[in-house]
Amino acid sequence: MDQPGLRMWSVTLMLRLVSHRLRSRCWRAAARFNDMVGSMAGESIVLPRRFRQNRAWLELNKMSRTNAKVKGFIVEKVRGGYSVAIAGFIAFLPFRVMMNQKLNDRFTIESINPKSKQIVVFF
Repeated sequence: MDQPGLRMWSVTLMLRLVSHRLRSRCWRAAARFNDMVGSMAGESIVLPRRFRQNRAWLELNKMSRTNAKVKGFIVEKVRGGYSVAIAGFIAFLPFRVMMNQKLNDRFTIESINPKSKQIVVFF
């Protein structure tokens, strides 16, 4: 009744279909990842949270080396100064810097510690 050649042919056909489906799933997953990350054509990008944080940290390091002003806002008063939100990180603004200064939303990074991810800012 069963012919061994027919059975082998159907198994081979099934394996080809399964591998084709897996390949198409992989291509779809790669396309979704490409859509999520974007391409080099300058499209808008949606990045994972950790990658965005690392990119922001690198930009803050670059800004600290060039003494450029970064945008941020004062979050709350803490012991010895204020906590300032800058690019998703919480920085410290000492009281001594605040004396005789008007409130501003631009800060200069005075020191940055990569190990503990601590940032001290001035006006």
